[in-house]
Amino acid sequence: MKVNLIFRTAFILVATLTSLFAQSTLTWTGGGGTGNWSDPNNWGGAGIPDATNNILIFSGSTQTSTVDDIVGLTVQQIQTASGSASFTISGNDFTLGSATGPSNTISVNSNLAPLVINNNISLGVTQTWSPGTSGLFSPLNINGNISLGGFNLTTNSSGSTFAVALFGTMSGTGTYTALQGGPTDFIGNNTSTGVTTASSIATLDIGNAISGNLVTSGASTLIVDGAIVNGSVDINSAQAQAFRLLHGFTVGGNATVTGTEMQWYLNSLTDDSSGTPGTDWGSLSLNGGGNLTFASASRLQFVFPSDPNSGNPFWNSSHQWLLGDLTTGTLDYSGLGIELPNWTTGDFSLTNIGNDLYLDFTAVPEPSTIALFIGGLALLGFVARRQRA
Repeated sequence: MKVNLIFRTAFILVATLTSLFAQSTLTWTGGGGTGNWSDPNNWGGAGIPDATNNILIFSGSTQTSTVDDIVGLTVQQIQTASGSASFTISGNDFTLGSATGPSNTISVNSNLAPLVINNNISLGVTQTWSPGTSGLFSPLNINGNISLGGFNLTTNSSGSTFAVALFGTMSGTGTYTALQGGPTDFIGNNTSTGVTTASSIATLDIGNAISGNLVTSGASTLIVDGAIVNGSVDINSAQAQAFRLLHGFTVGGNATVTGTEMQWYLNSLTDDSSGTPGTDWGSLSLNGGGNLTFASASRLQFVFPSDPNSGNPFWNSSHQWLLGDLTTGTLDYSGLGIELPNWTTGDFSLTNIGNDLYLDFTAVPEPSTIALFIGGLALLGFVARRQRA
């Protein structure tokens, strides 16, 4: 009796472990009448995605618009095969990854063939999304929302140009890290409370909001186009043009820029008297009372629609732009220099008024103006001599 009990217990344990660790691969053939995942003909008759068949490879060029019509599915890994066409996945929400599956849960392996996922995704494990082969241009577009669920997400190109666009909302308590390649675009919101990080040679393009803190390091590039970071920002990158301030950048906490080349965009030939900070030119706004610090050999580089030596009459007069708008915080720009401060038409300099940081352009009078001024002085001298005589 005791032997039978032990045997039954062992049998149940083995069956449970076999089920837990079972991972089978299904390869898409597109042989069904629709693009539904529930049609086994789309998987060459090998079955449909379920708790066992959970590594999905999309191959070929037939029925490339696929639909997850299976409720409550957990997928261990999604791949596109080398040489496959572009694929689109739509339909039900699904969980991606688990403790028993691979950590690299999305792998794009076909050159110039984007993978587009419109579904909402919940992370089931800390994971990485990357192309499987180096040297590819493998775009990945996630149009659905991403729930981190306490897990961490990394996109890593591993030597390829892996362009990731996150159009939905990222939420949860995990972290997001962009590594190597890019760009990675935050088109939607990142409402997760964890840290968003760009490191190595990653490019992070932020066009919307991040709820947590933002950190860049190594040779990464940060592109800001109207972004909001509710936490603090720490930019520390030695990459050329590592911080590109296209439009407005609103920071709720402290902002620190260390040893970084900051590319400042003047989008239209306007200034404080005629234009709008954050729209007509790049501008930092610390609306939560945080401090703005430029430390250790940071430098400002200009991107103009028409540079001061172009002959455009705009540069014949002096101008001022609001570069850093602080409420109650402390400004320290002792570590910020200007890469090309002197032009034939005038000179750029930095100044602070109150808590705010301004960029000034002081125009040099044109030669004709100088000649007219000298001529005027000579005439005044001549008149004065005649009066004395």
